[in-house]
Amino acid sequence: MADLNFLEKPNSGVLTDKLASNRPSNFGRTFFAAITVIFFVGSLIGTMGLFLYYRYQSGYLADITQQRAAAESDLRPELVNRLVSIDAFISRVRGLLSNHVFISNIFPFLEKNIHSQAKLGNAVLALDIKRLDVLIDVPNYLVLSEQIRTFEASPFVDKVSFGTPLANGPYTRFQVSIILKPTLFGQRDTQKN
Repeated sequence: MADLNFLEKPNSGVLTDKLASNRPSNFGRTFFAAITVIFFVGSLIGTMGLFLYYRYQSGYLADITQQRAAAESDLRPELVNRLVSIDAFISRVRGLLSNHVFISNIFPFLEKNIHSQAKLGNAVLALDIKRLDVLIDVPNYLVLSEQIRTFEASPFVDKVSFGTPLANGPYTRFQVSIILKPTLFGQRDTQKN
């Protein structure tokens, strides 16, 4: 029989071994593919998480913005302006009373007895006759009468009178004269401790 070895390629076993050693192994390819898939899935989950968190925060921001707008609409500008004017009046009166020789309870008296809808203007104290003249702006005569009754009900007041309206507009200005009892006043200790 004839020798069929000539059909075989010479050194085919050596060549196959060299080629196999140059190719990456199946384990390396599988490991690299698994790592890539894990990173892809992790990135996808992270992106979805950020997207859902953004949607949640956007909804929360819209709710807060709506609540703030509702709270701002509840604030009436005339009330805010009134608070600012009361604060300015209180600051002026405190400044006047801080350097005065006679202490008095006029400031707490005014804070306690002023009507919620009345605006205080200028205040002048005549200490010798114990009279306090105050300009009061009121929206109507009902508020003025309630303010007068409040002053008259105070145990520190002898008499209350008011004059004719001085200015018209959204508020009517009146000068109210209050004759105070001497118990409202006291002598300040001028010596420093």
